[in-house]
Amino acid sequence: MSDLHEVAAVFVGDKHGKYLFFERVKFPFGLTVPAGHIEPGEAPALAAVRELREETGIIDVQIRSLAVDDISEDICRRGHQGHRWHSFIATSSRPLHVKVNDEGKDPVWLTPGQALRRNLTIATRHVLTHHLDTVR
Repeated sequence: MSDLHEVAAVFVGDKHGKYLFFERVKFPFGLTVPAGHIEPGEAPALAAVRELREETGIIDVQIRSLAVDDISEDICRRGHQGHRWHSFIATSSRPLHVKVNDEGKDPVWLTPGQALRRNLTIATRHVLTHHLDTVR
């Protein structure tokens, strides 16, 4: 087992192949996806659904596992050096209403290629770079 702290992240996709990103207003700065620490005893998939709801207000979506990555250079505002990212993809058959909470601003829908040309957080860039074929 790793000493890395566990994070659940959700790449929310639309029917046009675009994914929801937003600008973080707290460290680490950059464009990211809904993500957060997994609580002790919490399953990664449940944490992903919780973080999605807390950070964007999105509910009632189907998620599937994308990847698990140990990202040692991913530092967070709580001071943790490195995280194990449990990434998921969420889909919905209907339009989604997005209301980003106080951790972010300026939600935007981008293809993975468009996102990679932006200032992403380290972890978000890592997942897109290593799993781009799956995310498309």
